[in-house]
Amino acid sequence: MAQLIRKGIVSAAIALSGLTGLSALGSFNASSSPAATAKAHCPSDRRVYFQPPLAKNIGTNIGPITPLKMECQNTGHQDDLDLSIPGTGIAIGADGIPGSGYPKIHVPGVYDGNNPLSVPQNTRPIPTGTAIGPHGEHYAFYAIVPYKKGAGFTSPNTAVVDLAHPTTALFTLHGISQASGAYDPKTDRMVILGNTRSGHRALWQSAPVGKNSAWGNTLRPLGTFSGAMDAKRESQIVALPKGGFLVVGAGAALPIQAVTASTPQGLLTAAATELVTPQTLPQVYGPTITNIQEINGRQVVTMRVSTYGISGPPGIDHYDPHTYTTTFTVTPSAPPKNTADTPAKKSVTAPLKIKG
Repeated sequence: MAQLIRKGIVSAAIALSGLTGLSALGSFNASSSPAATAKAHCPSDRRVYFQPPLAKNIGTNIGPITPLKMECQNTGHQDDLDLSIPGTGIAIGADGIPGSGYPKIHVPGVYDGNNPLSVPQNTRPIPTGTAIGPHGEHYAFYAIVPYKKGAGFTSPNTAVVDLAHPTTALFTLHGISQASGAYDPKTDRMVILGNTRSGHRALWQSAPVGKNSAWGNTLRPLGTFSGAMDAKRESQIVALPKGGFLVVGAGAALPIQAVTASTPQGLLTAAATELVTPQTLPQVYGPTITNIQEINGRQVVTMRVSTYGISGPPGIDHYDPHTYTTTFTVTPSAPPKNTADTPAKKSVTAPLKIKG
């Protein structure tokens, strides 16, 4: 997995420690971040949840899954999401428990502190996903959400940030919410997963990166998901070491589900496998892939998920976030007979207007 800890994290580490002359980073300067060496705090009750055996859906190659284990605090305070880039140990947090302050970022051995992305006053960056770029860049995707009652926890647009330059956004993806991404080495394109304005989970694809490095300005829709994977909440796409792609996704009061395919188009119609149900872990959401290892010919995937606490009306609603991890295997699929997998459902999404 050495390729996963490449240029992006090295550049980020240098920038975060203040060695590049970027004094404007302020809170990302290690000297102003005593929490960088702070030890993680663990819940007194680190519960374990046992998910029933996965259903054997015809055509899937996912499973089995291990028990869900409650984690320590990944960013130095109790929060949710803690999105990662596989193999790096990075955790990009969202809202902490009441009174704990602004969303945090953890870069192992380098930094623990407030997310330094420049955002409008009275808003905060809520992570929606991550991606590894064509040259090992480490990208974070954010919804910029107001501190206002009823504003929710996401936005209709997504900001894309290179963590080597964590204070500014590279692109704003208008009309894509809950976005994440992966690089497709076969086509030299970035693939973006997210939700449309009409509430459907969908894929977009960039022009070849070698011909246009500003890939965020070249996205075109590939289509929307069908069946169980067409949900509105958080999701993540990753490229698998043995080729192809994995998508994990959440939905309101729905299980965390996963699909794999050898091409991005194949993901859109692939049969889904339920990984974690709300019966096992109530109000489960926010899947993110933290590691992928190759063991005995199988790809062993580590996934983090989140829980909210108690959701309800005022007086009952209690935000008490926790994160949990589990692992499952992905067996490589045989390549499709044709040049693409099953044709995707025709997209009704108009070309995007994206501002750099």
